[in-house]
Amino acid sequence: MTIYDYDGKKDNIITLLPKPEQLQPSMLRRLVILPIKRIVCFVGIYKLLKMIKDWGVERLTGAGKRKSDILFLYPDEENPPIQPELITSNIHKQYDAVITGFWEGMLNTTSLKAIYDKIGCPIIIGSPDMAPMTGGCYYFGKCRNFYKECGCCEALGSKDPNDRSHHNYMIKKKNYSSIDCAFIGNTWMNEFAKKSKLFKNVFLSEVMIDENRFCEGDRFSARLDLGLTGEFVIMIASSSQPRKGNLDIAEAVLEFYSILPAEEQNSIEILIVGDDYIENIFEQSKINRCNQGRVDMDKLVLCYQASDIFISASNDDAGPSMINQAIMCGTPVVCYDNGTAIDVIENMASGYKVKPGDKRGLAEGIEAIYNLTDKEYSELRRSCREIAVRHNSTDVCIRNLLQIISKMRN
Repeated sequence: MTIYDYDGKKDNIITLLPKPEQLQPSMLRRLVILPIKRIVCFVGIYKLLKMIKDWGVERLTGAGKRKSDILFLYPDEENPPIQPELITSNIHKQYDAVITGFWEGMLNTTSLKAIYDKIGCPIIIGSPDMAPMTGGCYYFGKCRNFYKECGCCEALGSKDPNDRSHHNYMIKKKNYSSIDCAFIGNTWMNEFAKKSKLFKNVFLSEVMIDENRFCEGDRFSARLDLGLTGEFVIMIASSSQPRKGNLDIAEAVLEFYSILPAEEQNSIEILIVGDDYIENIFEQSKINRCNQGRVDMDKLVLCYQASDIFISASNDDAGPSMINQAIMCGTPVVCYDNGTAIDVIENMASGYKVKPGDKRGLAEGIEAIYNLTDKEYSELRRSCREIAVRHNSTDVCIRNLLQIISKMRN
């Protein structure tokens, strides 16, 4: 099911017609239900088109001016963004399981309860953010109020233990307890899910990466295609979101660059994808840079293939999945030991990870890979791909999901 018509839509995809007011002007939303081996998958693809300030946090939360960097995107657990009837009225067969993907702008636990009441099969709850375990925020920063049923919400600027976040949390608790469900996520996500005390069942399930699309390629040919001239290319995903850690990345790269002899500094090049935030940080630096801006998937793969390392310093992130994509392309990753890195980054086997906040450690990781011999580096790239296939390939992830569904049904 989808809420948008589009070219090439298949016969077994149904277009829903939600009310116009359900589509906020600052968001693009899509809901798709894909039947795969008699499993219903709810996959949402969303993109924030403008910052929430364009239309006011009050319209989103009813809480007045936001007093925190935590973004409260799920304000009303009782009223789903898409009316459940639009979904359930288009389910005409029995399924073995329901799997949720992206929630924002589409689903909440009231939706899941309606779906469960209609078809009565286990619901496997997956999400790229923390929304399923909180009272409304999708990333919680340093807040851990969801360990104790939310309330006094920093994102809402609230001192009330019985505020909207607590109300939402208690509705989730009631809904989850009335359906047969399980939360799935990586090791990092699952630790938080367990501490939320909302889920009876929590299973390890890593992000699926298409190993045929994200694959190894000729590094030097890819560099020619992208117009790169450096001998050691550092790929960075630029983002102004503080939780993405671009300031830490910049500090680490500059520290690494500063220890190199002048003749070697000229061989370093930074490959940037995303917005211009990191470019502006490096503006006064002499480091060679190639800013590709926002890229489509094919060019993103080319960027991974062209790079010697990908560096990530996310500090409040379930992923980022770019770590998994990079190593699937054979590109080692230097990063903090959190999110998806806990499961897939092994020092000098698929990259180099350090304690979150250790910017000097990131610089040392870049240096460690920079100093590898050609033979050692080739072996590292081979190992990256091997680890990625073992954790994130399509077949591995599907088999794991089927095992989880089997456990839930027995």
